[in-house]
Amino acid sequence: LNDIIKINGASLNNYWNNILPSKLQGIDFTNKHNANELNFNIIIDTINIFRSISSETDIIITNKITSRAITEKIIIPKFLALQNKKIKSIKFDRLANKYIKFSELEFGLDISDEFLDILKSSIA
Repeated sequence: LNDIIKINGASLNNYWNNILPSKLQGIDFTNKHNANELNFNIIIDTINIFRSISSETDIIITNKITSRAITEKIIIPKFLALQNKKIKSIKFDRLANKYIKFSELEFGLDISDEFLDILKSSIA
């Protein structure tokens, strides 16, 4: 902790003062005694820092997860599992209609031709 305070304390203060809407109110990353204190302003700073980190994490994750990936890895396997072994006996048009309804009802997802092609290739 002492090394972090010595080496990175000033840059951490600068970083969070630029990121947080109301700047740091209680946390001072350059102050050794501050690490052992807990007061209202430090709690508010901690909550705001966690909120900012959470927001950045959400952005990173949502940029990595695409509709296509969700369709391939979650929606189609669940749909196919519900169909049991009836898939081969159902014509694709009927299966596609069932898939469209399932996707809308369960996931609120509008199905495009691209997603129908993914379904078709997954059962071929």
